Amino acid sequence: MNEMGQEGDPPDKKGGTRETTEKKERETIVYQENHAYDRYRVLVQCKRSPDNPTNFISNQKCGMLINEIVTNKSDAVEIRRFNRSKILVVRTSSFTANEIVMNERMRNTYNPFVPFNYVNRVGILRDVDEDFDDNLLLESIDARQFRVKSVQRLNRKVVSPTREVSYVKSRSVKVIFDGQDIPSHVFLFYCKIECAPFIQRVVQCYQTTTTTTSSFSPELVRF
Repeated sequence: MNEMGQEGDPPDKKGGTRETTEKKERETIVYQENHAYDRYRVLVQCKRSPDNPTNFISNQKCGMLINEIVTNKSDAVEIRRFNRSKILVVRTSSFTANEIVMNERMRNTYNPFVPFNYVNRVGILRDVDEDFDDNLLLESIDARQFRVKSVQRLNRKVVSPTREVSYVKSRSVKVIFDGQDIPSHVFLFYCKIECAPFIQRVVQCYQTTTTTTSSFSPELVRF
């Protein structure tokens, strides 16, 4: 069998739509009190509806609603357009940022959220014994002052001489750290292992000429 030198999870055979994928990935994230940032950023996305077929969000109307719902109006930094359907809201306190995300009026009108990469960082560990499962690694990795939130061993794509594809365990492990920094190394059973930033593999769709980290609908889009 030939190794393709490519690591990652097997593709989702069930497929899915953009909305179901976003809902799955868009779990509610809020800022934690034990982490201090210079600025607290929230993205506000318009909701899809027949009344707004172009998915356009008004930054002024969004700002007006935020002004009505927040307790502390003085910690505002700015509201600026992220793209056609998203607004970036910047505050100086985690309380107000979380208030925007959790407010019922806000959630009924828009989709406010804190993106995963605003409060987490992902690292990659190489040459980790394949016999260690994720639970053992999570319990045993010593990252000192950095908190490890989750661990996932990556799979390696293997193609047989008959072109059959399978996925086997690799010696690379993805680690999610709480906060905006990752350590230069961690310890596993007293062994020092370098920790490098994890870079998601980019996939290009040759039908729509877009790039993404995954396909929303494998049945309809060919790569």
